[in-house]
Amino acid sequence: MAIRAGVSFREITPQTPVSLTGYADAKRVATTVHDPLLATALHIRSGSQTMILVSLDLLLLHPHTAQKIRTGVSQAVATSQDLITVCCTHNHSGPATARQLCWLSDPTVPKPDPQYLEFVESQAVRAAAEAAATSQQAEFACVTVESSLNADGTIQPGATILALKTPGGPFIAIGAICDVYPAMLDETTVQVSSDFPHYLRQRLHQRLGDGCGVIHLTGPCADKHIELDPRDHTFDGAEQLGIGLADRIADTLGQIEPDQFDADPLLAGKRENVTLPRQTLPVAINAKIKWGDAQVEYDRIKEAPDIDPVSRHAARLAVASTKGTVLVTQLMQSGKAEDILQDYDPLEVQVLRIGKTALVTLPGMLASHYGRKLRENTEPPAQAICLANGDLQGYVVREQAAHAGSFGPMPGPFGPEAGDLLVETALRLIAAR
Repeated sequence: MAIRAGVSFREITPQTPVSLTGYADAKRVATTVHDPLLATALHIRSGSQTMILVSLDLLLLHPHTAQKIRTGVSQAVATSQDLITVCCTHNHSGPATARQLCWLSDPTVPKPDPQYLEFVESQAVRAAAEAAATSQQAEFACVTVESSLNADGTIQPGATILALKTPGGPFIAIGAICDVYPAMLDETTVQVSSDFPHYLRQRLHQRLGDGCGVIHLTGPCADKHIELDPRDHTFDGAEQLGIGLADRIADTLGQIEPDQFDADPLLAGKRENVTLPRQTLPVAINAKIKWGDAQVEYDRIKEAPDIDPVSRHAARLAVASTKGTVLVTQLMQSGKAEDILQDYDPLEVQVLRIGKTALVTLPGMLASHYGRKLRENTEPPAQAICLANGDLQGYVVREQAAHAGSFGPMPGPFGPEAGDLLVETALRLIAAR
């Protein structure tokens, strides 16, 4: 039986003025909206099976909030939660939606607004229902756009593309799983924006037609700091990145051969709960020393006229990482983190299948190493989507980074052992097809 597919979106733009989240020690109050934030839903149906992917232009979601959306979507489209995933793009220029251990004592980081969260939940469910109602006959292909580094140091992001088109006709839905997260707009940005995904969607509509919906997803890339790209960290830089990636996606789509499309892929979904091990963080006094050293270095270079922007960004990230590590270490060692962390046991690993394509949806943001590990141990290579069905209270870095005391801009309670367990669970679910 031929599949059906559809995409729909609803705005989740907050009312202004609104405090933005995404960076430590940066008070940002937006009084204007540069571009709308979206809740986008992709609907795929084959026979009696219906799959829904929901993507939100937000930094992250608490697992309970994600579960509310899944429950609402399940009821709205009459499908199993095994086939529903709710993700965030990891946008750094939107409102707060969950508390983070590494920012609890930061007065510049806003608290979540319960009314806004309710609004997001309802809009996400409506987008899913509308995507189902407007679906049409389709065929499916999965292709890859490789990442690269330009000679000038600018990043050419890669993406895995879920392509759906009418048989013999135009594209109707594109899912772009990007290997960098939306943080081209830095801590000086004081407008609500979805960052480079706005320009990517806009450009793909120009190239593929307004009838093609675009859902933006983010793969494991905690260690791919787009903040260190030498482009201007302004809307101009975000536009350059988004348009460049969109053009490469559109060019790749134009090269897909007709026999690469599957008109009748089987849909399936499996989930498994896991209890993640906590990582051993540095002794508090050692963490404080590293924070102090990072702060001294940042103070030294931030006003220097001959320091390039990339070095300045790197120094600022080092301060955010070491300061956050101190706070998370203190909260965990004192036991004060348990009130928050009790909501993170268990967590969920999910595997969705569209024909031969396996999509692994993982909570939180993981280093790119874990995505590579999944791809290298599956055939065809499985594709990971991060920040799915909840966050992890911080980044999960690879073992070498943790040993060096580098836990990323958002240090958290879960380390490399947790990342390995998530991958092992996903591989087991894939093998048990």
